[in-house]
Amino acid sequence: MQEFNKLQSKKKESARRPKPLKNFLLMLLAIKLSVILFPIGGLAAIPISIWRYKNASFLQFWSDLFRTIAITIDMLGCVILSPVLNTIAITGEGRKFGVAGETISQALAVNYFNGKLTTFGLRLVYFIEMFDPGHAESAYDSWKKGEYE
Repeated sequence: MQEFNKLQSKKKESARRPKPLKNFLLMLLAIKLSVILFPIGGLAAIPISIWRYKNASFLQFWSDLFRTIAITIDMLGCVILSPVLNTIAITGEGRKFGVAGETISQALAVNYFNGKLTTFGLRLVYFIEMFDPGHAESAYDSWKKGEYE
């Protein structure tokens, strides 16, 4: 039993060590595969969805798909833009951007309702609200529930 615990301890210790080269290569692989496979998947989805879904469900399928893609891009943007947004959109003690699974809108909303946005952050919220009134409140509610928008 002690040997098993030692082995588990070594695994945890190894998992904690940063592996920047490995993670960088994984990121490059993911980008390369997405550039190749995303267009194939998008093109294949058209005839499949026409065959599988009829009338209103066809439109609902594509509407849901577009929304899910938009939210996923927003989550990716939250991570990629975190160094910039943490510098120019929030005050020092605000909730940081870059939490995995969180959207830019959610991080903006949390900081908006806590009064932690800079002028740039406020302008970004107002800009989004022009296109989708109530977006900040919806994003804040989804953040509180632990959901994506």
